[in-house]
Amino acid sequence: MKPNSADAVVSLKMSAHCDSDELAEAMMQWSSFTRAINLWFHSAHTLSKGASFSGDHELLYHEIYTTAQDDVDAVLEKSVGLTQDEATACPMPVTRRALEVMEQYPSPSDASCLSIACSGLAMLKNYVAGLENLYKMLDDEGLLTLGLDDLIMDHANRYEGFVYKLQQRVKVEMRK
Repeated sequence: MKPNSADAVVSLKMSAHCDSDELAEAMMQWSSFTRAINLWFHSAHTLSKGASFSGDHELLYHEIYTTAQDDVDAVLEKSVGLTQDEATACPMPVTRRALEVMEQYPSPSDASCLSIACSGLAMLKNYVAGLENLYKMLDDEGLLTLGLDDLIMDHANRYEGFVYKLQQRVKVEMRK
């Protein structure tokens, strides 16, 4: 299954009059995508194999899934803090939506090491694009607080770094 674009996976289109419900929805989408990264890359970590096992297992996928684990916590706390809506941190809808995101990408189970890296790369590229969409939407709606600006920028910087690492990981093997 080919991954959808960032707009389809993280559709952060808002009406001209964004209210707290719409902010809560945007934050729920962000936390769900971050949770999906955590879960998907944890499986990639566990299912690493082949000549690249050691580097993929410990140095790449471990770093991504543990970072995403911490990052989803920060997003959930920011969401509750900005919206005062505890439902935005409810594990059931966050997990359901994370599954919807993961279903857009091939499972790392029974996949080759190259396929795992390529699928993870696609997921993270879409995540970064989704962060850019989120930032623009919140800025356009006047909802971008200094702290939220900082959190989005921090995530964009970190996940662009992971995109770089995955691009380097697949570069040579893609040329074979």
